[in-house]
Amino acid sequence: MTTSLFFADEGGSWVLGIDWEKVLPAWFRILSATADPGEYAQRVDAILKKHYDYGRGKMLSVARRVATPANSKSCQNRDLFRSYRTGSANINTSDFQQSTSHSHFLRGKRHVMSTNKSRKKGTATTAARNGMTVASGVLNRLAPGEVASVLRILLDRHPNLTREAQEIAAELVSSVPVGDIADDVCARVTRLDMDDLHGRAGKRSWGYVEPAQAAQDLLEEAVAGHLDDMKRRMDLGLYEGAESVCAGIVLGLFHASRQKSGGMLEWAPDFPAEHAGYAIEEYLAGYPKSKRRGVGDRLSAALVASVSEWSDMIFRITKRSRQR
Repeated sequence: MTTSLFFADEGGSWVLGIDWEKVLPAWFRILSATADPGEYAQRVDAILKKHYDYGRGKMLSVARRVATPANSKSCQNRDLFRSYRTGSANINTSDFQQSTSHSHFLRGKRHVMSTNKSRKKGTATTAARNGMTVASGVLNRLAPGEVASVLRILLDRHPNLTREAQEIAAELVSSVPVGDIADDVCARVTRLDMDDLHGRAGKRSWGYVEPAQAAQDLLEEAVAGHLDDMKRRMDLGLYEGAESVCAGIVLGLFHASRQKSGGMLEWAPDFPAEHAGYAIEEYLAGYPKSKRRGVGDRLSAALVASVSEWSDMIFRITKRSRQR
């Protein structure tokens, strides 16, 4: 009689052979659209640590590229914060050792009362200074979501600072450099490549996605963060800042249309002009009908000098907005 010995491994998701380089970018896009900056950075960090730590550098670049502007910055800050935690622990240990050593020294010596008080006061002052230094380092390396939490807690504890914080916030979001917005929009649109398109076009479980449609979707997602920012400023009544964002979107799309990048715009050549028109329509729609003429004329005058080839389109959109 022959005895056979059979070894079997336990099944699991690893058997499927998941292609993380294709799965993660799509997951990043969905997560970025629904999560705040702090949560986005933490969850990206967690999934890479668990499933794709060996390709972490590459995937962090992808996570920053496909994310909204705020979430993109949070990924950069998250890396700094992780590296800081180890250094912070070492600093705290060193401070503790120095404090303990100094305490033993004080207990081992006998001095007159006045001298003892003076040294204790000096020790307290030194400890306070060390604490301020450590706190300053932490603040400089907080992720955006963590900074927001610190601000909320600070205002809860010191309500008298609320008015000043409101004034600073209004000043901050009202001042928007048009050139910075334009550069970011142009970069986001032109850096999309065929790898991005291949990840969205073609045969899918729900059907076939045409390359032109996939390109349109990707380009819209690339600009969506700035459009949301424009609408947010409109809701806050910060019309000057919203107009700057609108102008930056239009100017950035115009610059993108002039580049021969051989990328995504080859599949959607009309996207820059069409989406620029959409941004203007959305901006003007945020005003009461009675004010749209003046706002539209001002915006047209500011844009036409820079995007002269789109002047007819801009005039048509501003004229149509008055009739709605």
